[in-house]
Amino acid sequence: MKLQRTYDLDAMWLLLAPIATAALLLMFLLLLCTSFVLQPGIAVEVPPSSFLLPPQHDPLVVSITGPPHPAVFFDNQQADLKKLGALLDSQHHRTHTVIIKSDRYAPTGLVTEVLNQALSHGYATILATQEKPASK
Repeated sequence: MKLQRTYDLDAMWLLLAPIATAALLLMFLLLLCTSFVLQPGIAVEVPPSSFLLPPQHDPLVVSITGPPHPAVFFDNQQADLKKLGALLDSQHHRTHTVIIKSDRYAPTGLVTEVLNQALSHGYATILATQEKPASK
């Protein structure tokens, strides 16, 4: 016995659902995007920073070594924080920038004290880093 189909499906009806879905998604996207464009959002004012400086010419360099004996070096001579303040005052006849080069393992407290010392003497201060080494 041979069965016959009572209803022939048209292939056009199978394409109608994805086309209608895409059209509705596009319509909702356009409706939502226009509301995002018309609303300005939140106004943010970036705070000023003394670290946003142009390239420096003739900077003063303070180096800080790491453990086991952390030390501060200025002009290739070891200096404690009080001596560093006097050395910075003696160099104040010209406008300079202080670049603080610290070892990776240097105590953060010592780096902060040197930074505060340079800022309190009126110098623009930069914390120096190095580039990430290229992986092999």
